Amino acid sequence: MSTQAEADPDVNGVRKNGGLVPADGVTGLAPPPFAAQPAHRAGLRFPERPVTDLAFMGAAAFVFAAPAIWNGFPFLFWDTGGYLDAGIDRAIVPGRSMVYGLLLSAGRWPSFWPVVALQCLLTAWMIALLFRVQGLARRHLAYLVTCVALAAVTALPFVAAQLMPDIFAALAPLGLYLLLFKGRALKRWEAALLVLIIVFAGGAHGSVLATMLVLFALALLSAYLLPGTRSLRIRIPALALVAALLVTPTLNLVLAGRFVPTPGGMAFVFGRLLEDGMIDRYLLAHCPDPQQPLCYYRDEMPSTADDFLWDNDDVFVALGGIEKGLPYMRSAVIGALLTFPLDNLALAARAFARQVLRVETGDSLFNYLTDSTEAIAALVPSAVPAMEGAHQQAPMGLDFTRINEIQVPVTLASVAVLALVGIWLCFTWRRGDGRREAALLCVSVLAILLVNAAVCGILSNPVNRYQARVAWLAIPTLAIVALSASGASRRRWPGRP
Repeated sequence: MSTQAEADPDVNGVRKNGGLVPADGVTGLAPPPFAAQPAHRAGLRFPERPVTDLAFMGAAAFVFAAPAIWNGFPFLFWDTGGYLDAGIDRAIVPGRSMVYGLLLSAGRWPSFWPVVALQCLLTAWMIALLFRVQGLARRHLAYLVTCVALAAVTALPFVAAQLMPDIFAALAPLGLYLLLFKGRALKRWEAALLVLIIVFAGGAHGSVLATMLVLFALALLSAYLLPGTRSLRIRIPALALVAALLVTPTLNLVLAGRFVPTPGGMAFVFGRLLEDGMIDRYLLAHCPDPQQPLCYYRDEMPSTADDFLWDNDDVFVALGGIEKGLPYMRSAVIGALLTFPLDNLALAARAFARQVLRVETGDSLFNYLTDSTEAIAALVPSAVPAMEGAHQQAPMGLDFTRINEIQVPVTLASVAVLALVGIWLCFTWRRGDGRREAALLCVSVLAILLVNAAVCGILSNPVNRYQARVAWLAIPTLAIVALSASGASRRRWPGRP
């Protein structure tokens, strides 16, 4: 922050009648950007005390967990049972990382509430940390209002209180941003916790790991091309990503005897190309081929990825499932990409665009998730009464129609505003007033949203759940920029009410 103040003389005073007048009228030095201001100028503040911080973070975490508390049980998804199997049975389950499974296993009593508490607390802490490193540590009420808004108009509470690793799709990339660009403002224990979140999230889900790797590469590129970002700290984030790459194979080796990542990634790419019609085009052009059993089943393959992967499709079973069918699916994917490169590029762009816009809340939070309910009944029978009594498992299930009538337009509007504000700040950051830091935050969060959409939409399929789990990041980012701009304006013109 001091570097910016030295670079911009306007930060240290107010231009008046052609001269530089001290902002405080006495010392000739204005407070640094985002410095604490009196309550009547910068809004109601509380003292910087750990107890105060913990109280507000606890309140925010409770707000995030409130829908699940009302539900009577953490929210379940189709994949929850697979993660639980992997964690309790120490098994390598396709598409279900043992890393997150171990968390479910460790937090299964009572009724998985420790998992919800941990995920909501980490979310509340991460937002509070973002406020602090941007110079807003004492804006507790603004922080809490932001968290309440997130719970009311975004998918965040349903993501944070769901027995899925989805919340880490936002927390881990945000932690990567903090380590890269805000490392000097972090305490040692904060940096250590961010590293743990990155390692855990990268091991918990392949899409999160892929997103972080792309973001890290973009950060390195920006450091090379843009002078304003050359001060980023690379060593600790790089080590965290290496650990994230190794944690799942290492756990699989120690607990299941095989040094392999969670299998299944190629099957999702195959599913997307199947749904886009590229697999059928490739087989039509290259069959018959005795080395490719998919030729025998070309006319029997379903038209959607979900039907192929999750509905016990005859072709999928005949191929041997995800693991045994992997060579044939990989061959078809590579062949389709090489045979129709331009068509695939256009389809990838379409998938990316569709994913950016798909942010509905409650994706597949049905009341007939038999894979998950049966797994919980078999592995954690003590949780069955609470699970069966939950609103999600009621005959009518959960209806998100009215929720999405509010949340979808608000979420998309916030992302659009974030993009506009980010562009404006990029063109005006040389004016000072902390605009460089605000621009960096906006661009970083926008990059998280876009890279997540690219990774999930292109490598899997556009699904509401994928983007809803990260799109909420736009609102706290805009809140921080607005609060920072308000403080900077008052420092520039101290006579303003």
